[in-house]
Amino acid sequence: MADTTTNLILPYILASQAQKHVTHNEAVRLLDGLVQMSVVDRDLTAPPASPADGARYIVATGATGAWAGWDSNVAYWVDGAWMRLIQRTGWLCWLQNEAIYALWNGAAWSTPLGDVTQADLAAGLRILRAPVGSSAEPSISFAGDTDTGLYWSAANVIGFAAAGVARALLSSAAFQIDVPITGTAVQSSATDATAGRLLKAGASATVLSASPALRATYGGTANAITLTTGASLASLPTGLRLRFRAGSANTGATTINVDGIGAVACRTITAVALPAGYIVTGADTVATYDGTYWVLGREIERGSNANGEYVRFADGTQICTRRVSVSLAIDQAFLGGFRCSAQVWTYPAAFVSAPTPSVTPETLTAFAGVINTVGLASYQWFVTAIATQTAATRDVSMLAVGRWF
Repeated sequence: MADTTTNLILPYILASQAQKHVTHNEAVRLLDGLVQMSVVDRDLTAPPASPADGARYIVATGATGAWAGWDSNVAYWVDGAWMRLIQRTGWLCWLQNEAIYALWNGAAWSTPLGDVTQADLAAGLRILRAPVGSSAEPSISFAGDTDTGLYWSAANVIGFAAAGVARALLSSAAFQIDVPITGTAVQSSATDATAGRLLKAGASATVLSASPALRATYGGTANAITLTTGASLASLPTGLRLRFRAGSANTGATTINVDGIGAVACRTITAVALPAGYIVTGADTVATYDGTYWVLGREIERGSNANGEYVRFADGTQICTRRVSVSLAIDQAFLGGFRCSAQVWTYPAAFVSAPTPSVTPETLTAFAGVINTVGLASYQWFVTAIATQTAATRDVSMLAVGRWF
């Protein structure tokens, strides 16, 4: 029978041995140093000046003094002397100054478990620090599928790899995905309007209704317009709003057919059929589906010609203006005073009903402006004075406000 145990080399008490308590105490002393091993430091090559009784140290390479020849062994200060504990493969030791575990692998003390912090209910126990890894060899992978898992891509960036290829990157600021997104969290079709789902490219449904700037491609004819959204709409949700630039001005009542769904009649914002010229080529038209008609809004239209300037609004209001400087003699008797010869202003744009006109002299050589007859395309006017006046240049402003449809 051997004199010591196999694993911890503890001395046996022999049958013929005197003073058996000495052997027993020696074994207890060794157990006190070996069990639940926790060392103060592993970087010293010489004994500290004042070690605490029971203190243990892993001796660093190049040991001197009382530790000479003890490299990588455990130095145990007990009863005023150093005791050498020779480690065996698999021994686990807590490093007090580093707060990590070290494992003797037969050649060196390694730290395979990484950082370990004190466990508590809030933080739990952190025991893993993975290597950097790569998409080809993730640092955290799976048995039988070593090229699929997690790896460190860059500072504050986690990489997700599958089949050795980076498929996603998660950082503190963004989440990049490099694979098609599928599943119940994604639209099942371009018109799937289920709340909370990701929208596919070309998606429509309620998202189109919420977009006041969605531009459609114009086609068809002036009064039978076709619009293509690119979303392959199968129906028209109420409130759907589209914007388009026409290639031709309409000449009367108009329909719009979106994505081949079918022609739907158009109305102005005042709920009447479109008049000629309501859709213009020089500005965008905004069409909103109200469930029955396409209600067309139009940008304010401004124009001018030799007869003056005009402004047309989507509600049918039209304002025409002109300012002239003309040589006029005020010499014809009129209501106790005198007036010039009748003048005619042809509007820069015609009205559909008689407008409200006005004419205003801008010089003190005329007393007032008078409207004689009012038509849809023009009105007759003259200026007056108390006394006769010879021909002189007179500045006159003219205005007509009415409806263009």
